Amino acid sequence: MQPFSIVDDERFREFVHGLDPTYVIPSRTTLSRHHLPAAYDDAVTKMKEKLREVDAVGLTTDSWTSRSTENYIAVTAHYVTTDYALESCLLECFKYSERHTADNLYDELKRVACDWQLADKVVSITTDNAANITAAVRMTGWKHLPCFAHTLNLVVQSGMAAMKPVHDKVKAIVEFFHRSTTAAEKLRQLQQQLSPEQQPLKLVNDVPTRWNSTFYMLKRIAQVLILSNYFQGFRALIHRTSVLISFSVVSVLNGKFYSCDVIIIIEILLLVLLL
Repeated sequence: MQPFSIVDDERFREFVHGLDPTYVIPSRTTLSRHHLPAAYDDAVTKMKEKLREVDAVGLTTDSWTSRSTENYIAVTAHYVTTDYALESCLLECFKYSERHTADNLYDELKRVACDWQLADKVVSITTDNAANITAAVRMTGWKHLPCFAHTLNLVVQSGMAAMKPVHDKVKAIVEFFHRSTTAAEKLRQLQQQLSPEQQPLKLVNDVPTRWNSTFYMLKRIAQVLILSNYFQGFRALIHRTSVLISFSVVSVLNGKFYSCDVIIIIEILLLVLLL
């Protein structure tokens, strides 16, 4: 995707002229004020006609903050066509600067549903478990389906509290190497020196909203240690103890795991106990 200013680029204009010398490229003002709104209105009209044939829709909604600290809310409709095909349509994605109170969110949800003539067709809405959006959905009277991924993340984050000291130490290590390019380069050189036949690995940081990212962070730091032959002396101990304590740790982190994952988690435990 290119910005509207591409139409002012000399090379782009030469390229278009080479394709069709008779074509006049519109200005970016014309694109942004006329062509794009016209295309949007046409798409909305066609989508509303399609949704008129639908008997029921399920909605999903979420909000997030951009890197420029602007908040956005998106509402998507999911439905089954007359040909029994499951389809989805993004109804709106708009910048929202008001407070995220239950009343305000309720107003926006009802507005979107009414604008798209779906107010009497909504059978359910899926959101995260935040108190404000949960209360807003309750006010609409629609059936609320909590997001399974968000619920799972809350469960895992709660379980992770039992191994918080381990997580905090590993995260501190990862963030140190992410902050220091010198340290990261030293780590890469060390891996190449100790295991020249292997590709050097970079440490992975986790994010609170993605529980599996914590698993990958722990797994990667153990892989780096193994690659550096740091824990070769502990292999026998790891194999003897993995069966006894693996399930209480790994089951919290990953629903599906292999024996190597068990060994990795135990190696991490040994590492942080020695730090």
